[in-house]
Amino acid sequence: MRRALWMLPLLAAPCAAKDAADAILSAVVNVKRSEAAFYASSADDEGWGASLAAQKLSDGEKHAFYPLVYNTSGLTDVFGCTPKAQLLNASSASSSESGSSSAALSALLGLPDEPFVLLVDRGGCTFAEKALYAQELGAAVLIVTDTLEQLYNRSSAADATEEDKQMEFSCARGSGAAAWNADITDFTTGSWEDEVSVRACTGGNKCTSQMCVPSGAGDQQVCCAWDIPDLMGFGTSAIVTDESQVSDIAVVRISIADGDTLKELLVSGEDDEGGQLLVTVYERDPPLVDPAQVMLWLLACATVLLGAYKGAAYERTKAQLKM
Repeated sequence: MRRALWMLPLLAAPCAAKDAADAILSAVVNVKRSEAAFYASSADDEGWGASLAAQKLSDGEKHAFYPLVYNTSGLTDVFGCTPKAQLLNASSASSSESGSSSAALSALLGLPDEPFVLLVDRGGCTFAEKALYAQELGAAVLIVTDTLEQLYNRSSAADATEEDKQMEFSCARGSGAAAWNADITDFTTGSWEDEVSVRACTGGNKCTSQMCVPSGAGDQQVCCAWDIPDLMGFGTSAIVTDESQVSDIAVVRISIADGDTLKELLVSGEDDEGGQLLVTVYERDPPLVDPAQVMLWLLACATVLLGAYKGAAYERTKAQLKM
């Protein structure tokens, strides 16, 4: 029994390593001239896309910052699912500008004539197809942001299972009901979110995302939405058949809240530099040890030591009687 107690610290030691969230959120999106920084999942963790080489702010090294692009005059497809040729044809038809140089084509689409970071919404096509089209446009990095609308579309699909729904929202963490005449599928307005019963869904501490999503159940039920960027598997299609087609672009995925923040920064222009919002994306270097888990390990050690001391009380008493 005493030997088993001494094994507890060894069993607890692995808990001090990085947890599952650290393994998924392996990338960082940082905005220059701002405190905004977001954790993201990376396609590199799934074995496709360009690698996010670890960049540490040490020995004078600097991260490479690129202009962030989203929904420009020529990129009207916020999902990033339109080929470059099709975008150019649409822009040429509505513009008097001409020219076949790289700079002219970039200007036609409202893109910078340099490497940039492209922000697109999730949905419309596969992650790999988004990466291919972004790579064609000259993007160095693709950021895919989840949206509340896409979360609802996935959980309310005809073939969605209960497990699929549990991956998108949790009624146990908060639930409410919109008014009977509220259109809870229209995410362009906040009318249904203004209902008191819906605010109750996000009013508690359990709903960390502070967002509700329709559950698909009756009575206009809405439940607390999960907002954690998951891994991005490589899905083959008729357009992208091999991982080598998207090997020159890094792809990361961020949460709904972080995507909304980036869009707000683009609109406000508060952190612009020369009229551009500059961002960098690099590999996260998480701490090797989680302080909370270290405390658990120390507690386990203390428990073992105390148990050993108490367990040896009889032996100590016998030794004292022999003296």
